Amino acid sequence: TPNNGDLIVVNSGTIDPYVLHWGVKRMRYIKTSKLHPVLTAKSQGLYADRRIAQAKTPKILIANMTKRLEAVYDEKGVILAAKSVSILFPNCNPWLLLAVLNSEFMSKHYEERFHGRKLAGGYLQVAPAALRQLPIPTGVATQILVRLEKVGRQLISAKADLQSRSGHAHTLARRTILGLEAAIESDVIGLYSP
Repeated sequence: TPNNGDLIVVNSGTIDPYVLHWGVKRMRYIKTSKLHPVLTAKSQGLYADRRIAQAKTPKILIANMTKRLEAVYDEKGVILAAKSVSILFPNCNPWLLLAVLNSEFMSKHYEERFHGRKLAGGYLQVAPAALRQLPIPTGVATQILVRLEKVGRQLISAKADLQSRSGHAHTLARRTILGLEAAIESDVIGLYSP
């Protein structure tokens, strides 16, 4: 865990749908590799004030080099995003945005709409300009927003818990995760159905 005032540093490789693998997956950058990369409170003065203010604001982080859209919610404002990560400051419910961005439905839409951005190995290049063009549902019923947050939080917890499981417990945890993902996917598809 970073010290008080330190910022966690993440890149595309440490982001998966709903979860960060900071401290689990090594972050590779140029020729270095770190398990717990941080920007200490002391060295934050070397960065632009705007960048540090961004890092300390709740936001959604999206991997820029990925095989499908992958987004995570920095609810506390403790993360400094590397250049390989796009930042969205939610102007609507963050759990709605998180659900939509992490859905298979939106990944397919993104790939079809921006197929020219496909790179070698099937990787998508996810650019802020393209993200701004994605259709985000409006006027979503409060009960759906509440459900997306509840299931989203359960999914985050289940995914974090998965790493400490093995054998049968791991299999059961995977089933729970698949069920939660299916529930969110179903809600997202419902938002786009006439």
